[in-house]
Amino acid sequence: MRCWNHAGHPIQCCGHGLLSCAALWLQYWESDGCLQMGNTQIKCRAFGGRTWVGFTPLATRPCEVPDWLPGLLRAAPLDCAEAGGADGYLVVRLGEEMLIDAVNAPGDALTRHSQRALIVTRHCSDTGKAEPAHIQLRYFAPQYGEPEDTATGSAMRVLADYWQKQGLGPRLAAQQHSAAGGVLFSHIDEDVIWIGGNVVEHTQAQDSA
Repeated sequence: MRCWNHAGHPIQCCGHGLLSCAALWLQYWESDGCLQMGNTQIKCRAFGGRTWVGFTPLATRPCEVPDWLPGLLRAAPLDCAEAGGADGYLVVRLGEEMLIDAVNAPGDALTRHSQRALIVTRHCSDTGKAEPAHIQLRYFAPQYGEPEDTATGSAMRVLADYWQKQGLGPRLAAQQHSAAGGVLFSHIDEDVIWIGGNVVEHTQAQDSA
């Protein structure tokens, strides 16, 4: 499979694209399977009423809060962590008292400081939702044509490792506070990080209705 964002840029690792393809193919296979994206093979399966794709872990490592970050986000992070190389991810943790919706979307200004995709996250003990979440997140990658993504499985892969190191354990439910909103789940199982979601079938008949 291959994925492109709305601007036509190819996506190296598209978590919700993988979830959608997995949901489709699992109906045909009627068993666990494997998808290939680029040179990477990714396990997929269905359980608990959700579709899941399995990634190899991507370890996060603590780093200093960059000097430019608080002014760009108009928020004071508690800490930061990096994952991957220079074009990987920068995780930014906010305090529980801060509203993640109040964070300033950095836009193209981010590209003047870093080639990393920016994941802003906070722990939340009470979200007021019918299906409570452990964490919230927002994802920004303007350098890759994605000012703010709707639902980001690859970011959830990073956060699964990050929040386990913060003591939240191997299972997470997350609300992505984009304009459309998204709900994602993670489960760390030895050498696999499973990312899950609820996939809704969209038919051609619905398009013409």
